[in-house]
Formats: sequence, structure tokens, C-alpha cells
Amino acid sequence: MLRGKAFLADLYRTSRKAEKFLDLLTDSIIEYVYFLRRLMGEPEVNPDSTGLCDDCAAYIPPRLWDTFVLPYWNKYFSNLTKGKRHVHVEGLYPQHLKYLEKAHISHYDPSISPKLTPKIISSTIKIPFSWRLPGFQYPYMTPSDVEKWVYKSYEEGARELYTVVEPLMCTKENIIKVKTFIKTCKKLKENNSA
Repeated sequence: MLRGKAFLADLYRTSRKAEKFLDLLTDSIIEYVYFLRRLMGEPEVNPDSTGLCDDCAAYIPPRLWDTFVLPYWNKYFSNLTKGKRHVHVEGLYPQHLKYLEKAHISHYDPSISPKLTPKIISSTIKIPFSWRLPGFQYPYMTPSDVEKWVYKSYEEGARELYTVVEPLMCTKENIIKVKTFIKTCKKLKENNSA
């Protein structure tokens, strides 16, 4: 984001400089996290887990991940936790997924990723993942559609389902759909924990 669209050209035109930039950027992010953790009285290295949000990684073609993503993710995680690695990346393609396993990711949140489905994820990698019903879909769905979405997502392999309440969802019609989402998830959990 600091380099804008020029960074994508850097990957090809000045790849060594791009690698140095990513290395320095990762160092800066790690130091910032250390600062925040010290400020909050937490250990710099979390023994249990840490998370990373990196939607920009989706802009990098899968064949370049070994050079321009994985080394920096590994540096980030190995300096911030001795435990589990959680990652949020929107917009990945199915070809990216195998790299999540190479990065030893413990949990994956694809959030809004139009090229993925729970079925694609669960058949490609063995990493637990969450699946989101985006707020912008609610106006176009009926309560029955929401219920079907929950069951279909679960059947395709998603074991964590969530939604984020946004202002556009705060209408009488959409609140009923959000309640349907919650009720269906609870019912599904009860049926599968028995």
C-alpha cells in the first residue's frame, strides 16, 4: 500500500529492491506490534497465537509467493508467536491456497473471496477456516435463502460461519434475516454436537 500500484511492477522490474522493501517493512511492523504489546502490558512474543491481515498478498500471483509473501509472513509470525498462526486474506484464488499450508497457517479467514467457496477450500487444504455471509448480500436474500446458505456452507466444509452487522443490514427486513442466520447456526451447532 505504501508503494501503490507501482509495487506490483517492482516485483518484476526491481525484484531485489522489492524484497529489501518487504524485509524492512516486516521489521517495522514487528517493532510496531512489540510497541503496542509493551504499551498494553503484554509479552512481545505471544506464546499462544497471533494473527495477520494481509489482503494485499492476494494481488501477488501464486507463483511469486515463495519469494514475495512466505518469507515475510514467516518472519512476522516467528517473531510474534511461538503458537498458532491465524491469517485473514481476502481475494485469494484457489491456486494460492496451498501456500497457506506452506506458511503453517492454523486458521484461515477468507472473508469476501469471490473465487473461493467452502467446497474449494476444504478440498484443497486441511486448514480450519471461517466463512462469511457478507452484509451486502442480505438485501437480496430471503430468510429461507439465509438458512439454505448456512446449511450449504456447512455441507461444503465450513465449520465456522459468521456475519458482520453493517448499517445497511439495520432494516426491519434484514434484522429478521440476521436473526435467521443466528438461529440456523445455533441449530446446526446443536445438531452436530449431539
